[in-house]
Amino acid sequence: MLAALSFIVGVLGICVVAPEARAAEDALVLPKGIFRARIVGVQTGEISERYNSNGTLEPFTYSLNRSVTVEDFLAKEPKLGNLVNALNALQPNLGNTLMNSNLYTESALNQRIVMPALEYGITSKVTFGIRLPIVTRDSRNSFRAESVNNAGAIANKMGALSPDLSAGLLSVDGMSLDTQFFANSLFTSKGYEAPHNFVKTEIGDLESGFKYRFYENRDKSYALATQWGVRLPTGSAPSLTHVFDKGSGAGSYATALSLFQDVTVAKGLVLGSMAKGWYFLADTRERAVPRDADDALPSLLDEDGQVQATTRQPGMQIDAELALTYSFYRDIYSIYAAYQYSAHGEDRFDGPGDLYYDGLSRDTEWTRSAIEAGASISTIAWYRAKKFPVPGKINLIYSNTLAGTNTPLTSFFRTDLIVYF
Repeated sequence: MLAALSFIVGVLGICVVAPEARAAEDALVLPKGIFRARIVGVQTGEISERYNSNGTLEPFTYSLNRSVTVEDFLAKEPKLGNLVNALNALQPNLGNTLMNSNLYTESALNQRIVMPALEYGITSKVTFGIRLPIVTRDSRNSFRAESVNNAGAIANKMGALSPDLSAGLLSVDGMSLDTQFFANSLFTSKGYEAPHNFVKTEIGDLESGFKYRFYENRDKSYALATQWGVRLPTGSAPSLTHVFDKGSGAGSYATALSLFQDVTVAKGLVLGSMAKGWYFLADTRERAVPRDADDALPSLLDEDGQVQATTRQPGMQIDAELALTYSFYRDIYSIYAAYQYSAHGEDRFDGPGDLYYDGLSRDTEWTRSAIEAGASISTIAWYRAKKFPVPGKINLIYSNTLAGTNTPLTSFFRTDLIVYF
């Protein structure tokens, strides 16, 4: 009886990607001829909330958790208006109580990342590195509807009615406003999968780059380094059919340039800063494009023509960090704390036809502030004293989002196992 309902689904613009624990970035490079092999393990806490465009926390599925009133049904089935108006004429507001539904959607994500990395000291000032994350996404998603259909109760209460009113109430009374009805109205009728759980293990985006320490004073209390790198979109793209499957990669080629500064402010105490700028190349893939500003969930059906090869030009991004590291007992032990800030500009979209490509840009700009703390233990001094067989290091790191806009509320633990050879 009812055509597919369309509701605002703001969560579709949220992309949760593998977190990057920057681990007190510094201006250090490897000695010439030395390799550093690293295995990084990251475990996030449950990710189920986001900072919206106003910087206020809300569930990912905030816009899907809503009530569906008679007015919503009328917007999609005008013929129902005759019945509602006739009932309101018999008794004020009677038609407005004909039916009501409450929709509940929940979504939560946990990510586990294993990231092997290898670095090599080409010279005493230049280090080359490469890394590839392997991402496991455990996504738990549910959708349900609770409805009240008062058509039968109204028919019994009002007694004798005209044949048209009786037939109309009988027709509405036969409607099943259950979870399946709304899942079909919102999702499957447009070619989407109804929300469901999934677990996927996929590779993420490959990153590679060079780090160059271009200045260090005589007593090594001050150093500057720069780093240039590229990112290849080897991770999976967002699913067209599952609204909560955002893939394991960012989807575009990118290059970044960083500047590092280390200042030794006291024995064992180093103040470090980092600034990084990203530039993203445009990428083209099939995307579902809205027809207008009210088309929150564009159709995937071939006959509707809304799935188009769409070109995205990602906005620029900057990352910055200020960290304080203290090393003690022959530099075997160290602790650090860091403040991090990132900001990403709005993505722009373009494609064939007269579809509403500007709608895809909604909430693609974001900011994030975070704190990070960690501790490490190094075996290098013990190795040099021939008290340990392998020169290496173990880092334990915790990161937590403080604030942001259009960004997930994330926290994670990271462990680095490092071996030099």
